[in-house]
Amino acid sequence: MFPKNTCLLVLTTFVSGSLCAQSAPPPPPTPVGPGFPINENLVFLAVAGILMAVYFFKGKKSTAK
Repeated sequence: MFPKNTCLLVLTTFVSGSLCAQSAPPPPPTPVGPGFPINENLVFLAVAGILMAVYFFKGKKSTAK
């Protein structure tokens, strides 16, 4: 059998989860259009990621002899 504390912990977790559930419907999604923020600086983000990867891999020193 389970210890008493384990049973109480599982029971409390499931009961508190159902009590805090949201009953209202979710808000409507935001429209995706030309002004959507991810479209504005996508090239800058890609270039920054490539430069970071180059800096990370070039900065590693080889410790093998």
